[in-house]
Amino acid sequence: MKNKAKLFLTVILVTFLSSVFTTGCKSIDSVSIPSLMYSNPEKLKAEAIEVIKQSAGSNDPYVKTYAMEALSKADCDGCDTLIQQSLSDTTLSVKIAAAIAAGDMRIEQTRDTLELMRRSQEPMLQLAAGYALEKMGIDGERFIRWYDKALLSSNERYAGQSCLLLGKLGNTPIRRNSKDKLWTVMKKTDQKAYIRLQAAEALARLGDIRVTERLLDFAGSSFADDRLLVVSSLKLLGSQECYAMLSVLAADEQIEVSLSALRALGPLAGKDDVVPAYRALEYKDPYNDQNVTQRVKHLAILAIGSFGNEMDQSILKRYLSDNNEFIRLTAAVATINWEAVISKKYAQ
Repeated sequence: MKNKAKLFLTVILVTFLSSVFTTGCKSIDSVSIPSLMYSNPEKLKAEAIEVIKQSAGSNDPYVKTYAMEALSKADCDGCDTLIQQSLSDTTLSVKIAAAIAAGDMRIEQTRDTLELMRRSQEPMLQLAAGYALEKMGIDGERFIRWYDKALLSSNERYAGQSCLLLGKLGNTPIRRNSKDKLWTVMKKTDQKAYIRLQAAEALARLGDIRVTERLLDFAGSSFADDRLLVVSSLKLLGSQECYAMLSVLAADEQIEVSLSALRALGPLAGKDDVVPAYRALEYKDPYNDQNVTQRVKHLAILAIGSFGNEMDQSILKRYLSDNNEFIRLTAAVATINWEAVISKKYAQ
């Protein structure tokens, strides 16, 4: 695959909770699926929240960056304080992620810090701070020119981040021209595939069904990177065509693509279709690369958390106590999502 390490780091920073590594899957003759249910789901969720809080204080910037959105999704007591503290972190990626999380949670006490950040010499930090302030109701007109510049930047991460944030800002009166601007990004001559995919995801987030054909084209790409990165866009758009393509990608020959598609399908994945996710928990990279093995496990745990299978509590419980802090955080994120799916089932 092209630029594996760079793409993986970029997607975690910008779109969070994703991976762009592709490797072959080890053949496993049997699958161990738990038959016993962990008896206290409320306690399990509480354990997950504690793991997320601990991850926010990690010495590993990669883990800490990943923890920021997890905090905003958990929306728990003390999460806002941890995000506020992380705005002063020494690592740029952590500060950017914390600023975005502060905006998503609308943490009012961070306004002064965010106002200082928007004067930063780091354009990506400026953009994140401006996003957060706009989400809090600060006049977004003053940030429009930033997006106009960033969207057409040749800097892959900067342009990708601007697409992401513009999509997250939604179809507000101030952002009434966002779709047109994102289409300009899509149609730019010699545009990089990653940026075009980020623009497509933003359009999907904004509900622009005109992007469907482009998404399906990416899903049929010969490059596994493209197939992987289009998964979240297909889920966001959520049409019958998109879910049909996710079902196809769930059987992809590349394990990361398959696991990501299964996660996107969640409870809609068939009983037989989900088997690769459980197999992947036992995956061992044929070249003994522990990083690759860990990344596959990361995607497998996230997929399992999306299915809403009550018996999967025992799997999530086990990985919440894993020796690897990245895997612990992954299990915590999966547990929060699992609980949301289960709650929705019971509410119906």
